[in-house]
Amino acid sequence: MKHDNEKHNETDLNQIGLLVSDHIDAMLAYWDKDLVCRFANKAYLEWFGKNRDEMIGKITLKELLGPLYELNLAYINGALGGERQTFEREILTPLHGTKHSLANYYPHILDGEVRGFFVHVADVTQIKNLEKELIALLEYEKQLNEIKSSFVSTASHELRTPLSTITSSMSLLERYNQSGDYDKMEKHFKKIRASVENLVGILNNYLSLDKIEQNKIKIEYVNFNLPDFINEIMQEVGGILKEGQKIQYVHKGSKEVKQEKKILHNILLNLLSNAIKYSDKNKEIFLTTEVSKNKILLNVRDNGIGISETDQANLFKTFFRANNVVNIEGSGLGLTIVKRYVELIGGRINLESKIDEGTTVNIELSNILS
Repeated sequence: MKHDNEKHNETDLNQIGLLVSDHIDAMLAYWDKDLVCRFANKAYLEWFGKNRDEMIGKITLKELLGPLYELNLAYINGALGGERQTFEREILTPLHGTKHSLANYYPHILDGEVRGFFVHVADVTQIKNLEKELIALLEYEKQLNEIKSSFVSTASHELRTPLSTITSSMSLLERYNQSGDYDKMEKHFKKIRASVENLVGILNNYLSLDKIEQNKIKIEYVNFNLPDFINEIMQEVGGILKEGQKIQYVHKGSKEVKQEKKILHNILLNLLSNAIKYSDKNKEIFLTTEVSKNKILLNVRDNGIGISETDQANLFKTFFRANNVVNIEGSGLGLTIVKRYVELIGGRINLESKIDEGTTVNIELSNILS
């Protein structure tokens, strides 16, 4: 014969059940001190993909939670010890996939004895997703502000230098023209030409990054002869080689490749320009290409000033410039653009460098010859 308190307890549970069984938003259940389910409303049953016949009086909390039981054990013991427990947990539900829940365990105390605990579970998945989106947006806004700040600082500095050179050279040209000093005039014409080329390079980098960020790059794979293509680029950068500098080029394997020619042109132009810029006079630069059936390997190595290990960690970040290049013109965009271009055509890039020993950049691309 059941004790009066137990009858009263069951009556309470039945009354609660009548009140909340059709309340979809609230997921409620009751577990006795032996962790057997004595009540579960419709929403709670649906959450776990169960029905009342298989749940009530038959299933234990350990069986229901499975691997999550051990993670919840401290909260279960706390509730059975007479203290309310509140916690968040991700749950893989049979019908709804992974859900984020906010759970409350309320101890059921009768005549000074803990008889079990009530469970209230709130589905906060949507709130958590919105929270993640908000955090991501805030982080994006923070990065955007940092980029804008760096852009203003870098652009104003990098554009000012060649413009100042052009202005001063123009002023001197007028003076030398009057005196007929044509040798000095030629010298300043070269300075103006170099400054204009520098300006064009800076602006092209900004435009390239903008196109990448806005997904405006049209990918078009074409067949071409790689060594011929490389030789054209070497002629293009020949005008910026310092006194005594040479580019040694070696090719291995097949000559015909299929890749994004315009993007590859920008990648190599940036890498060779960097190698020239950060190497001294009379230093050699080495370029190697190797083609197999499925891969294209590119290697650019210089004997320049190198990059410290500390700076290498940030090297591909927008506008980042290593500590040892502050006196050398540059926008801090070259390697950022190279990396983004490489990733855009499904490749991989790796950089190795040591201070005063030079830098090596390795790129692996797919050769998609049909």
